[in-house]
Amino acid sequence: MDNLTHSLCGWTLARAGLNRGGRWVTPFLIVLANLPDLEPVLLPGRPPGAYLLYHRGLTHSVLMLVVDSIVFGALLWILERRIQLPYWKAAGICAAGLFSHLLLDALNNYGVRPALPFDSTWYYGDMVFIVEPLIWLMFGLPLFLGSQLDRGSAAAWFAGAGLTTMLVGVGIGRNLMPWPVLLVWLGALGLAIGIRLRRQLPSERCAQTGLLVLALYLIVLFTASRAALERGKAELEAAIPGSNTGFVRASVLPHPAQPWRYDVFVQTNTTLSQVSIDFLGTDTVVPGSVNLNLNDPALDTIRSTFEYRAWKCFARHPYALRRGNVLILGDMRFKIRGSDWSALTIDVPN
Repeated sequence: MDNLTHSLCGWTLARAGLNRGGRWVTPFLIVLANLPDLEPVLLPGRPPGAYLLYHRGLTHSVLMLVVDSIVFGALLWILERRIQLPYWKAAGICAAGLFSHLLLDALNNYGVRPALPFDSTWYYGDMVFIVEPLIWLMFGLPLFLGSQLDRGSAAAWFAGAGLTTMLVGVGIGRNLMPWPVLLVWLGALGLAIGIRLRRQLPSERCAQTGLLVLALYLIVLFTASRAALERGKAELEAAIPGSNTGFVRASVLPHPAQPWRYDVFVQTNTTLSQVSIDFLGTDTVVPGSVNLNLNDPALDTIRSTFEYRAWKCFARHPYALRRGNVLILGDMRFKIRGSDWSALTIDVPN
């Protein structure tokens, strides 16, 4: 998930009761909820493909998060000893912030590798788009309703509302979301402002309610995503009999702020097919299959390269594209919606 979501989650966990551990708890939780994403700074030499190979790697593993909980728990314990915060409680608070990052990242179709360094298997939630404005609301509105407002904090909330509204507008402009999402967004902001101008609500109860609403929403998304996957396979088989023959893997790509829309990708050894599922409208089987070109003999000549290893590690629906003596290695998860940011280029030896 994006770092705004991680930050709001850390802040919400603090407000939900963990901040009783002391005044340092809130900043600790906000920082630790983002800490695993510091790994791009540590990438060795940053060769092409390093981000694919190392992002959501060891810093997102259960082992590393336990180690971080122990280390940062000791630091929090030292800072809060004046209120006699037990070490085990300080470590538990830090663990809540750190593991919230792993749980949120596990919701989308980018995936996580929690068992590193012992097992490099990717796990995918396929439930939430990597940037989800509705989750911003589920975290942000309860925080706002329970906040004290002075001139400075009111200005900060106003700036945050303006920035996120602009980001929603950008998503609409890029056809990631339909324009009515903006009306829902502005309506939710207006309602929250109206309630907060009348009175401040109990901050802890607001945060707990936000977490409860989010949990219920995720249950709905999990159910819808799995239903979309099965429906997509059935729709594809009905439209193209035998299309599931040689089935290798399938994935689901959710649409942001539209929990009723999903793209289902079904891959065989050589092709990838797409079905767009709309629970409120008409499903669409995209005509034709994309040839993944995974039998290109040029792939055998680059197996020892760093780029090939990064591609094989990362790509969920890998494809290869030949342009003269250059191979483009990418992932259909991203190319099928436009430009593939994960694509790597490598020269093929003569």
